[in-house]
Amino acid sequence: MDMTTEINDKEVTKRRYEVQENRRIYRVRRKANRANTVSKPGKIPVCFNKPETKVPVVYYFVSLFLIKWVGKAIKNIIEAILYVERVVALKYEQIKMQNAEILKKIKNWKKNWRKVI
Repeated sequence: MDMTTEINDKEVTKRRYEVQENRRIYRVRRKANRANTVSKPGKIPVCFNKPETKVPVVYYFVSLFLIKWVGKAIKNIIEAILYVERVVALKYEQIKMQNAEILKKIKNWKKNWRKVI
């Protein structure tokens, strides 16, 4: 067998394998990206003007209610976190002031102690 045909055969099989692998990946991704309608699971919408693919009005109201409710809950959580942070900052300032006074007293004590000795 000629060396060039053997190399070409290997390249052809390699390319064929790559094409098959790419096709398989494409099919998997396409299948994963298919959108299902809310009202009928498993049905793929072809045209959005068809009555079968339209979402019932009840779902819109429920989703609006849930979005509003979640927004209020998140707002309350954020306000609570900010309040706690403000309280912690105030306590930190108080502790910092107390520590500053204690450090001044310790420095004065060390200075005076050296004078005594």
